[in-house]
Amino acid sequence: MRTLWGELAWQLGGKKAFARLQADDEKATSPGDVLRQLFKEYGPCLVLIDEWVAYARQLHDQSDLPAGSFETQFTFAQVLTESAKLAGNCLLVISLPASDTGGSPHAQADDVEVGGQRGREALDRLRNVVGRVESSWRPASAEEGFEIVRRRLFDPLVATAFKDRDVVARAFAELYRTERQEFPAECREADYEQRIRAAYPIHPEIFDRLYGDWSTLVKFQRTRGVLRLMAAVIHSLWEKGDRNPLILPANIAIDDPRVQFELTRYLYQDGPRYWYATQPTVTSLADQRAEQLKREPDKVVEELDRRLRADLRQAGDFERIHPMPQSGQDVPDDRDARLVVLGIDHCYSKEPGCAAEVAAKAILEFRGNTPRGASPRRSPPAACPLSA
Repeated sequence: MRTLWGELAWQLGGKKAFARLQADDEKATSPGDVLRQLFKEYGPCLVLIDEWVAYARQLHDQSDLPAGSFETQFTFAQVLTESAKLAGNCLLVISLPASDTGGSPHAQADDVEVGGQRGREALDRLRNVVGRVESSWRPASAEEGFEIVRRRLFDPLVATAFKDRDVVARAFAELYRTERQEFPAECREADYEQRIRAAYPIHPEIFDRLYGDWSTLVKFQRTRGVLRLMAAVIHSLWEKGDRNPLILPANIAIDDPRVQFELTRYLYQDGPRYWYATQPTVTSLADQRAEQLKREPDKVVEELDRRLRADLRQAGDFERIHPMPQSGQDVPDDRDARLVVLGIDHCYSKEPGCAAEVAAKAILEFRGNTPRGASPRRSPPAACPLSA
């Protein structure tokens, strides 16, 4: 086996399945419809692909590589996504760098993470192919991180441990309420006691700092970085016989070499000096700007309207373009081909009966309250809905 599709076929059905596309594997050519057939025959199946960007960026443009050229990877990506979609019994999960899928769609993945210009090109090509059929999942939040870390680093709680957890959470919540001047306001909120239970035996403030402040660092890999750091912290406390009811930020032994290594590996370094950079990253700047825009939704709508109308000034092959019509009354009942572009108040989704589909149908069938002409030569408007 030389290629990703050869390996995939072998894992699906062994030697018999691999024989179906052995020729494509030997020639390093994309397998075509054979992949869909294999999914149908050997499904249901779950296909997981991680670090595809790191793999693809190592390939060059020549056809002499056993695993296929750089270009062949994206031909295969298109075949793979379409085959999984058409098979109906296959779920395809592809991981891409988290910093490119985080808070803002305008934030680009860091070169350190994707691997320079070649890695960025691979990432852009994969996102372009996968984006046509994807259902995006965001990286784990701090709350989800509670459960991930507990399951990976601790044994399951037994019956008596649940009681201990509740007693500790209640005691901390009571402390925060009685000493309200000494602690941040969020500690006094009603759900903070529940957050302590969810994060137990780690204080939720640690997760907030790691998933919040530290996630802006270029090299910090969110959940993976949290797991590495907390594994070192927990091992250090276990060796020392620590008996504290919760692991607090103050309990992190920064003098322990293993913990120190996990902390400093993400920081900027100049000889023996390390520091947390105060200069915001592209991602954090984009997130801050996104938060500002959430408070000014009218300005967002106006800007989208302005940009869309500017982009639609060139009619191309259409006789005319109708941007964001209020109703079918704004679209004449003519026979020439026209393009109707709906605004963000008519969002499109794959679900039947979505707002864009309803609006497009209304414009197609009526001009205002009057039914449109039934001439077979009439060209219906083409709806191009925009999602918010």
